[in-house]
Amino acid sequence: ARSEVRLAHSDVYSAVGGAAAATTVVPKSALSDVERALALDPEHSDALQQSAHILSEHLGREAEAVAALDKLVRA
Repeated sequence: ARSEVRLAHSDVYSAVGGAAAATTVVPKSALSDVERALALDPEHSDALQQSAHILSEHLGREAEAVAALDKLVRA
């Protein structure tokens, strides 16, 4: 079970890092990576922040961005 936890954390950081790199090139793909990270860790602060950024700045989905930021503040 311990190796599964390490793998999950590794996957979260991988997905968030990949999303950050791809944000300006392919925002929908980057959001998909962030959503994958959030599926592994719904309160991951970097993933929530990246999600809000992509939603607001690249996809024009401000209401969803605000919801992600609200979750970040509550986490």
